Amino acid sequence: MEQLFRAFDKGNKGYLLLNDLLHGLAAMDPRTVHGGLPAELRCQYIFKYFNVSQTGYLDSEEFGKMVWEIMKIKGENLSDEYFDARVKEQMKCFGKDVIECLSLKDFMDGVGLLKFRGTSSLLRLNYPFSEMIMNLTHKVTKKRKLMKIKAEESEDDCLPLEDTDKLRERNGGEEKDHISYELATHVVKVRRSGTLTNVSQLWDLCGTGALGKSVQDLIANNRSKLTRMSSVNSFNEKSIPNEMLFGLRYFERRIDTSMSDISAKDSFCWGEVDMKSFAKCILSICHSVREIIIKEERLLKIESPVYILGDIHGNFHDLVCFEKVLWRMGPILTPSSFLFLGDYVDRGEHGIEVVAYLFAQKLLAPTKMFLIRGNHEIRETQISFTFYRECKKKFGKNIGVDVWEAINSVFDVLPVAAIIDEKIFCVHGGIPLPSHGKGMVSEINKIPATLKDPINEELAWELMWNDPLRPEEITDKIKEDLSKNNGFITNSKRGTAYQFSADALDEFLERNNLTHVIRAHEVQETGFQVQQNGKLLTVFSSSHYCGGFNEAACILAHQNKLRTIRLDTS
Repeated sequence: MEQLFRAFDKGNKGYLLLNDLLHGLAAMDPRTVHGGLPAELRCQYIFKYFNVSQTGYLDSEEFGKMVWEIMKIKGENLSDEYFDARVKEQMKCFGKDVIECLSLKDFMDGVGLLKFRGTSSLLRLNYPFSEMIMNLTHKVTKKRKLMKIKAEESEDDCLPLEDTDKLRERNGGEEKDHISYELATHVVKVRRSGTLTNVSQLWDLCGTGALGKSVQDLIANNRSKLTRMSSVNSFNEKSIPNEMLFGLRYFERRIDTSMSDISAKDSFCWGEVDMKSFAKCILSICHSVREIIIKEERLLKIESPVYILGDIHGNFHDLVCFEKVLWRMGPILTPSSFLFLGDYVDRGEHGIEVVAYLFAQKLLAPTKMFLIRGNHEIRETQISFTFYRECKKKFGKNIGVDVWEAINSVFDVLPVAAIIDEKIFCVHGGIPLPSHGKGMVSEINKIPATLKDPINEELAWELMWNDPLRPEEITDKIKEDLSKNNGFITNSKRGTAYQFSADALDEFLERNNLTHVIRAHEVQETGFQVQQNGKLLTVFSSSHYCGGFNEAACILAHQNKLRTIRLDTS
């Protein structure tokens, strides 16, 4: 604690101001990046932490303690012989055989030039300090509630155990510690490849030796109480969404002439399938999934872990690749949720199949699969590009238009943005103008649940169409325009909506207590791009877009990290 106090005490005052404490804790926060200005500030704290003598120079003993801490964190051998050799090796990073007095400038130069490594792990909290404070507050609140319960139990002559739930409800609601689990009534069987083979009812396995006697007795005594849980419907092979997925597996697979009972066909081809039956299945799925999605908030709230995928654009091949990598057993048996940022159709050959797949998975796992709207989930856009023609080509003029309208009736009710862990704002295009509801994201929930013509709803339109400005695009004239319009200019590239600056993004994040924005909308060579001071990520999940050579990628939000995953689609 003395070392931390010394590190936080700017100017060696002998006391800490509130800002001193907050700045020091921010430097220790695991989310604080170890690069650029934050790294320089962190290095100052690290230097002061190990400078026990407070001379302004690290001596050999102080430097040795720093090296020892780095080795300990990395799990290296801490024997005296190995340690001494490592210290001598590290001294040479600063051009010295012996560290007698290492100045702050020399230390920061060594770290900045990547000669001295390992400081990123020093002076780090295990959890974000904001979460630590919230957890502490929760514990104190919980303790007070329990003390109040005990006091009232005494007054009530010690209520029996079964009455404590009523008492807890009276004193502020349920405690998470008392949420109960129940036994699922089905068992899934999985191949080594990760794919499902079958699903059985739990009681069907009684007497096979698969279940212990105690479990069999439990089932026998409570079978009437074990109702068919809703999740088992996800594995019902006769359900419409599973029939759709079964059909899409056939569509994906290549069939050669050696299989005499089935006509040969290429992969990603329907062959001799009755497309009217396929259309009927799509229409049914659209009707069902619309009823689910229309009840969702326009601004989704999702908890991590979450995989975030960008534009798919009818690339069913890449969508299947993502499935095999990320949710081979299906979303419902995968710990993570999945968020798709729009642009499911147009420009690719298989927009119908992509939509059918995503809608079917949404029906099977409505709380795990989330879809938001992009600028290609608009009728006028699809007529200008390829999806409208794709529907008529695959199903004929009349049925094709019916399918197209049914799919767009679902697009009309898609949410337009999402927030992960109350910190990561996810959208198809970009941040909106601050003139909408004082720039607060809560304004998004005021967008109508059914939005057939988004062009008439400015906030939704901007969320679907806006783009970030790149540094190379900014001229003196643009700087002037940005200063007059809160960091926004007309989006001349698209002929509609706006472009926004890094300053506008910073203000949006600060105003809404957010840390990052993840969006799609623009093709990227490597499938992703980090922009605007590392606070904005663009992700694109369709490789070889329009015949090009770009890669596909997705982002995983988990454990306070945004991890980028590039997909090998070769």
